[in-house]
Amino acid sequence: MSDLRVGIVGLGWAAGAHIETFKHVQGATVTAACSRRRHDPAELEKRFGVPLRAYDDFNRLLADKTIDIVDICSPHYGEVDYYHGIGPWYGQFSWNVKKDGGGSSLLSGGCHAMDALLMLMDSEVEEVTSYATRSKSPTFAPYEYATTSTTILRFKDGKVGKVASVIDCLQPYYFHTHLVGSEGSLLDDKIHSAKLGTDKSRWSSLATHLVDSGDVKDHPYQPQFQAFVDSVRAGRKMPLTDFETALETHRVIFAADRSAQKGEPVRLSKIR
Repeated sequence: MSDLRVGIVGLGWAAGAHIETFKHVQGATVTAACSRRRHDPAELEKRFGVPLRAYDDFNRLLADKTIDIVDICSPHYGEVDYYHGIGPWYGQFSWNVKKDGGGSSLLSGGCHAMDALLMLMDSEVEEVTSYATRSKSPTFAPYEYATTSTTILRFKDGKVGKVASVIDCLQPYYFHTHLVGSEGSLLDDKIHSAKLGTDKSRWSSLATHLVDSGDVKDHPYQPQFQAFVDSVRAGRKMPLTDFETALETHRVIFAADRSAQKGEPVRLSKIR
Protein backbone atom coordinates (compact mmCIF):
# COMPACT_ATOMS: atom_id res chain seq x y z
CA MET A 1 0.00 0.00 0.00
CA SER A 2 1.36 3.43 -0.92
CA ASP A 3 1.95 6.11 1.71
CA LEU A 4 -0.92 8.34 2.81
CA ARG A 5 -0.23 11.91 1.64
CA VAL A 6 -0.47 14.70 4.23
CA GLY A 7 -1.28 18.37 3.68
CA ILE A 8 -0.12 20.67 6.51
CA VAL A 9 -2.18 23.79 7.23
CA GLY A 10 -0.06 26.52 8.83
CA LEU A 11 3.70 26.95 8.78
CA GLY A 12 4.51 28.00 12.32
CA TRP A 13 6.10 26.35 15.33
CA ALA A 14 3.76 23.37 15.59
CA ALA A 15 3.73 22.77 11.82
CA GLY A 16 7.51 22.48 11.75
CA ALA A 17 7.42 19.88 14.52
CA HIS A 18 4.67 17.94 12.71
CA ILE A 19 6.56 17.92 9.40
CA GLU A 20 9.72 16.71 11.14
CA THR A 21 7.76 13.98 12.94
CA PHE A 22 6.11 12.68 9.77
CA LYS A 23 9.58 12.00 8.33
CA HIS A 24 9.78 9.15 10.86
CA VAL A 25 6.19 7.89 10.58
CA GLN A 26 5.76 4.77 8.50
CA GLY A 27 2.96 4.88 5.94
CA ALA A 28 2.57 8.66 5.55
CA THR A 29 4.42 11.49 3.79
CA VAL A 30 3.89 15.26 3.93
CA THR A 31 3.43 16.47 0.36
CA ALA A 32 1.78 19.92 0.64
CA ALA A 33 1.55 22.94 2.90
CA CYS A 34 -0.94 25.79 3.16
CA SER A 35 -0.33 29.21 4.72
CA ARG A 36 -2.03 32.60 4.65
CA ARG A 37 1.07 33.92 2.87
CA ARG A 38 2.46 32.75 -0.46
CA HIS A 39 5.58 30.63 -0.24
CA ASP A 40 8.12 29.49 -2.79
CA PRO A 41 8.15 25.65 -2.88
CA ALA A 42 11.94 25.72 -3.23
CA GLU A 43 12.21 27.81 -0.04
CA LEU A 44 9.88 25.42 1.78
CA GLU A 45 11.94 22.40 0.73
CA LYS A 46 15.10 24.12 1.94
CA ARG A 47 13.44 25.00 5.24
CA PHE A 48 11.78 21.67 6.00
CA GLY A 49 13.89 19.20 4.04
CA VAL A 50 11.03 17.71 1.99
CA PRO A 51 9.42 18.80 -1.32
CA LEU A 52 6.07 20.51 -0.67
CA ARG A 53 3.38 21.90 -2.94
CA ALA A 54 2.56 25.38 -1.63
CA TYR A 55 -0.97 26.73 -1.20
CA ASP A 56 -2.21 30.06 0.15
CA ASP A 57 -5.87 29.07 -0.14
CA PHE A 58 -7.27 26.45 2.25
CA ASN A 59 -10.10 25.50 -0.13
CA ARG A 60 -7.61 24.77 -2.91
CA LEU A 61 -5.69 22.46 -0.62
CA LEU A 62 -8.92 20.66 0.29
CA ALA A 63 -9.69 20.28 -3.42
CA ASP A 64 -6.35 18.57 -4.06
CA LYS A 65 -7.43 14.97 -4.72
CA THR A 66 -3.91 13.65 -4.05
CA ILE A 67 -4.08 14.58 -0.35
CA ASP A 68 -5.39 11.92 2.04
CA ILE A 69 -4.88 13.67 5.42
CA VAL A 70 -5.21 17.34 6.40
CA ASP A 71 -3.12 18.25 9.46
CA ILE A 72 -4.31 21.59 10.88
CA CYS A 73 -1.59 23.56 12.69
CA SER A 74 -3.12 26.99 12.19
CA PRO A 75 -5.46 29.27 14.16
CA HIS A 76 -8.14 27.07 15.82
CA TYR A 77 -10.74 25.38 13.63
CA GLY A 78 -10.68 25.31 15.57
CA GLU A 79 -7.60 19.59 38.36
CA VAL A 80 -6.02 19.43 35.38
CA ASP A 81 -5.05 23.05 35.00
CA TYR A 82 -3.38 24.95 32.20
CA TYR A 83 -1.13 27.88 33.08
CA HIS A 84 0.54 29.23 29.98
CA GLY A 85 1.09 32.96 29.47
CA ILE A 86 0.51 33.42 25.74
CA GLY A 87 1.87 36.93 25.22
CA PRO A 88 3.64 38.83 22.41
CA TRP A 89 6.65 36.53 22.75
CA TYR A 90 4.68 33.75 21.00
CA GLY A 91 4.18 33.72 17.24
CA GLN A 92 0.50 32.86 17.64
CA PHE A 93 -0.19 36.02 19.68
CA SER A 94 -1.32 38.11 16.69
CA TRP A 95 -4.25 35.81 15.90
CA ASN A 96 -4.72 34.23 19.33
CA VAL A 97 -5.90 37.55 20.79
CA LYS A 98 -8.83 37.68 18.34
CA LYS A 99 -12.24 36.35 19.32
CA ASP A 100 -12.51 34.59 15.95
CA GLY A 101 -8.98 33.22 16.33
CA GLY A 102 -8.38 32.06 19.90
CA GLY A 103 -12.08 32.04 20.80
CA SER A 104 -11.78 31.72 24.57
CA SER A 105 -9.19 30.79 27.17
CA LEU A 106 -10.33 27.16 27.02
CA LEU A 107 -10.39 26.98 23.22
CA SER A 108 -7.03 28.72 22.92
CA GLY A 109 -5.05 26.36 25.15
CA GLY A 110 -7.01 25.13 28.14
CA CYS A 111 -8.65 22.51 25.90
CA HIS A 112 -5.58 20.33 26.54
CA ALA A 113 -6.29 20.32 30.27
CA MET A 114 -9.99 19.68 29.69
CA ASP A 115 -9.19 16.81 27.34
CA ALA A 116 -6.85 15.25 29.92
CA LEU A 117 -9.37 15.59 32.75
CA LEU A 118 -12.17 13.96 30.75
CA MET A 119 -9.89 11.06 29.84
CA LEU A 120 -8.75 10.57 33.43
CA MET A 121 -12.23 10.82 34.98
CA ASP A 122 -13.71 8.37 32.44
CA SER A 123 -17.30 9.50 32.95
CA GLU A 124 -19.85 11.65 31.13
CA VAL A 125 -20.18 15.28 32.20
CA GLU A 126 -23.65 16.20 33.43
CA GLU A 127 -23.27 19.92 34.23
CA VAL A 128 -20.64 22.65 34.25
CA THR A 129 -20.31 25.99 36.02
CA SER A 130 -17.63 28.36 34.79
CA TYR A 131 -16.34 31.79 35.73
CA ALA A 132 -14.10 33.98 33.58
CA THR A 133 -11.96 37.05 34.11
CA ARG A 134 -8.86 38.70 32.64
CA SER A 135 -5.55 40.18 33.73
CA LYS A 136 -5.09 43.94 34.13
CA SER A 137 -1.57 43.64 32.74
CA PRO A 138 -1.07 45.76 29.60
CA THR A 139 0.79 42.79 28.11
CA PHE A 140 -2.51 40.99 27.58
CA ALA A 141 -4.66 44.03 26.79
CA PRO A 142 -5.03 43.11 23.06
CA TYR A 143 -7.12 40.04 23.93
CA GLU A 144 -10.74 40.34 22.80
CA TYR A 145 -12.00 37.78 25.32
CA ALA A 146 -11.55 36.77 28.94
CA THR A 147 -8.15 35.13 29.31
CA THR A 148 -8.67 33.21 32.55
CA SER A 149 -11.47 30.78 33.37
CA THR A 150 -12.21 28.29 36.11
CA THR A 151 -14.68 25.51 35.36
CA ILE A 152 -16.32 23.16 37.85
CA LEU A 153 -17.62 19.91 36.35
CA ARG A 154 -20.20 17.48 37.76
CA PHE A 155 -20.09 14.00 36.26
CA LYS A 156 -22.99 11.59 35.92
CA ASP A 157 -21.41 9.03 38.26
CA GLY A 158 -21.02 11.57 41.08
CA LYS A 159 -17.42 12.66 40.50
CA VAL A 160 -16.50 16.33 40.46
CA GLY A 161 -13.63 18.05 38.71
CA LYS A 162 -12.04 21.43 38.03
CA VAL A 163 -10.16 22.94 35.11
CA ALA A 164 -8.39 26.30 35.33
CA SER A 165 -7.31 27.79 32.02
CA VAL A 166 -4.96 30.76 32.48
CA ILE A 167 -3.33 32.15 29.35
CA ASP A 168 -2.59 35.57 30.85
CA CYS A 169 -0.23 34.45 33.61
CA LEU A 170 3.28 35.83 34.05
CA GLN A 171 5.01 32.68 35.30
CA PRO A 172 6.67 29.54 33.97
CA TYR A 173 4.43 27.09 32.09
CA TYR A 174 2.57 24.76 34.44
CA PHE A 175 0.25 21.86 33.57
CA HIS A 176 -1.17 20.93 36.95
CA THR A 177 -2.64 17.47 37.56
CA HIS A 178 -4.17 16.43 40.88
CA LEU A 179 -6.28 13.29 41.16
CA VAL A 180 -7.82 12.32 44.50
CA GLY A 181 -9.08 8.74 44.76
CA SER A 182 -10.38 6.29 47.34
CA GLU A 183 -7.03 4.47 47.51
CA GLY A 184 -4.57 7.30 47.04
CA SER A 185 -3.76 10.54 45.25
CA LEU A 186 -1.65 11.64 42.31
CA LEU A 187 -0.07 15.11 42.14
CA ASP A 188 1.89 15.86 38.97
CA ASP A 189 4.87 13.46 39.21
CA LYS A 190 4.15 12.41 42.81
CA ILE A 191 1.95 9.71 44.34
CA HIS A 192 0.63 8.79 47.77
CA SER A 193 -1.20 5.55 48.53
CA ALA A 194 -1.58 3.72 51.82
CA LYS A 195 -2.48 0.64 49.79
CA LEU A 196 0.95 0.76 48.15
CA GLY A 197 2.64 1.43 51.48
CA THR A 198 4.03 4.88 50.71
CA ASP A 199 5.29 7.14 53.52
CA LYS A 200 2.33 8.91 55.18
CA SER A 201 4.33 12.08 55.81
CA ARG A 202 5.46 12.84 52.27
CA TRP A 203 4.80 12.27 48.60
CA SER A 204 6.68 9.57 46.69
CA SER A 205 8.19 10.63 43.37
CA LEU A 206 7.43 8.89 40.07
CA ALA A 207 10.09 8.49 37.40
CA THR A 208 8.11 10.23 34.67
CA HIS A 209 8.41 13.36 32.56
CA LEU A 210 6.38 16.40 33.50
CA VAL A 211 4.37 18.43 31.02
CA ASP A 212 6.36 21.54 31.94
CA SER A 213 6.77 23.54 28.76
CA GLY A 214 4.75 25.13 25.99
CA ASP A 215 7.49 24.09 23.57
CA VAL A 216 6.19 21.49 21.11
CA LYS A 217 9.56 20.00 20.20
CA ASP A 218 9.50 17.38 22.95
CA HIS A 219 5.86 16.36 22.45
CA PRO A 220 5.38 12.62 21.74
CA TYR A 221 4.19 13.30 18.21
CA GLN A 222 5.74 10.27 16.56
CA PRO A 223 3.82 7.51 18.42
CA GLN A 224 0.66 9.65 18.17
CA PHE A 225 0.99 10.22 14.43
CA GLN A 226 1.99 6.60 13.83
CA ALA A 227 -1.11 5.41 15.69
CA PHE A 228 -3.24 7.77 13.59
CA VAL A 229 -1.76 6.60 10.28
CA ASP A 230 -2.04 2.94 11.30
CA SER A 231 -5.71 3.48 12.26
CA VAL A 232 -6.52 5.20 8.96
CA ARG A 233 -4.86 2.47 6.95
CA ALA A 234 -6.66 -0.22 8.95
CA GLY A 235 -10.03 1.56 8.79
CA ARG A 236 -10.47 1.75 12.57
CA LYS A 237 -10.84 4.53 15.14
CA MET A 238 -7.72 5.99 16.70
CA PRO A 239 -7.51 5.12 20.41
CA LEU A 240 -8.41 7.95 22.83
CA THR A 241 -8.47 10.69 20.17
CA ASP A 242 -11.15 9.70 17.68
CA PHE A 243 -13.68 12.22 16.34
CA GLU A 244 -16.34 11.44 18.94
CA THR A 245 -13.87 11.99 21.80
CA ALA A 246 -12.78 15.35 20.38
CA LEU A 247 -16.41 16.36 19.84
CA GLU A 248 -17.29 15.59 23.46
CA THR A 249 -14.37 17.69 24.75
CA HIS A 250 -15.57 20.62 22.67
CA ARG A 251 -19.19 20.16 23.82
CA VAL A 252 -17.97 20.53 27.41
CA ILE A 253 -15.87 23.58 26.49
CA PHE A 254 -18.78 25.26 24.69
CA ALA A 255 -20.99 24.58 27.72
CA ALA A 256 -18.34 26.08 30.01
CA ASP A 257 -17.98 29.21 27.87
CA ARG A 258 -21.76 29.59 27.77
CA SER A 259 -21.90 29.23 31.56
CA ALA A 260 -19.27 31.96 32.03
CA GLN A 261 -21.16 34.23 29.64
CA LYS A 262 -24.60 33.69 31.19
CA GLY A 263 -23.47 33.45 34.81
CA GLU A 264 -25.31 30.19 35.45
CA PRO A 265 -24.73 26.41 35.33
CA VAL A 266 -25.18 24.72 31.96
CA ARG A 267 -26.26 21.11 31.52
CA LEU A 268 -24.57 19.19 28.73
CA SER A 269 -27.97 18.03 27.48
CA LYS A 270 -28.47 21.63 26.28
CA ILE A 271 -25.38 21.49 24.04
CA ARG A 272 -26.00 19.73 20.73
